[in-house]
Order: sequence, then structure tokens, then C-alpha cells
Amino acid sequence: MLVLVDSSENILWDSIRGLGFAIAFYYAITALASPIRFRKVLMKSWKHFVFAGVLPVLSALTLMYVFVRSLADYWNPANSYTPAWFAFGDFQGVGPALVIGIGSLLLGIPLMFWWKAVSPSFFHRKAEAAGTIDGLPPDPDRITDTDELTPPPVPAAREPSRT
Repeated sequence: MLVLVDSSENILWDSIRGLGFAIAFYYAITALASPIRFRKVLMKSWKHFVFAGVLPVLSALTLMYVFVRSLADYWNPANSYTPAWFAFGDFQGVGPALVIGIGSLLLGIPLMFWWKAVSPSFFHRKAEAAGTIDGLPPDPDRITDTDELTPPPVPAAREPSRT
């Protein structure tokens, strides 16, 4: 019983490590989508260029590096909590975290095609967007270049009423 509990905890930790593959992959794709989505306004100002273009691309490159580095690290079963033979059988020296992480990403492909057959309207609906950077309403709490960095005025003290 103790061996089973210890092994299931090890598989849990390897599953959490494997989940990092999906997180890095999907966040990298999302970070690359930002400059594509805002491509028409990137050159309107340096803020748009930096915050909607440069920083998301740098983030995507960083996450891609983490993905590839994790791929190399988790390939070795010695970098795992669970022995590969216990969790998944013989995978030719591939670590369980890699099998879980890449396996879950690959499992998503047939699931996507299955869902497309079940609910095709999901894949054909119009893209929803909140608007462009310039189309957003102003935020009264946001400090901009034109605002002075002075505290707001203190309201005048009210005179006590005399009755």
C-alpha cells in the first residue's frame, strides 16, 4: 500500500511537470497572436509598438525556449519522479513528464477534430474582440503622458452648519 501511495504521488508530480509543456505552448501561441491582432496600430506610437509588439514577441520567444529546454531536460528519465517502467511501460528511455506533456498536446488534435464533427458552429462563429487599443474607453485612474504627477486636490472642508 505504501508503494502505491508513493508511486501515485510521483506520477502526480510528473503530471504537473508535463502540464508545463501545454502552458508554455499555448501561451507562446497567444503571445504571437497579439502583434498579429494589433498589426494595424503597431506603428501609431512607440507604446503600441513596445507593448503590443515587442514585449509579446519576446515573451513568445522566452516560452518557446522554456518549451524546448524542458523537452531536452525531461527526455532523460533520471529527471523524473516516477520510474518510466512503472508509469508507462518501456518508452525507450523517455521520461514520464515528457510522455504526459507531449502526449496530452497530441491527444488534443483528435479531440479537436471530434469536437468539430460534433459542434461545427463553434469553429465557424465570428471572432469576438473587445476593440482596438485606440477604441478602448479612457481609464480615469490611468496616468498618461499628459497628466501631471501631482496628487488630486483635497476637497475643501465643509463649514459646520449653524442652527
